[in-house]
Amino acid sequence: MQQCKRQLCIPCQTLFILNFLSVLHCDLNVNCLSLIYLRLQCTYIQIPQVEQTHAVILSKPAWMWGAEMGANDQGVCIGNEAVWTREPVAPEEALLGMDLVR
Repeated sequence: MQQCKRQLCIPCQTLFILNFLSVLHCDLNVNCLSLIYLRLQCTYIQIPQVEQTHAVILSKPAWMWGAEMGANDQGVCIGNEAVWTREPVAPEEALLGMDLVR
């Protein structure tokens, strides 16, 4: 009987969270300390916040900001997939594929 090799699979010990994020309307022109959403802290970098987001439900690893898969209130579904490339890795930190899914 052949055993399954799980080298490319997510380890069974990884905790996944089902996360619902509601619509966000953010007035970027308001200078107010209560607006904590002016910049988003992603897994490794910060990016500017957009003025409006859609509601979304995500399946994400507990240790990171991004998501493995999700669907929004407009009916768009997306999932993360590994991409193999010959391009060199950038020396600076950047967005991860799972950050883009979110």
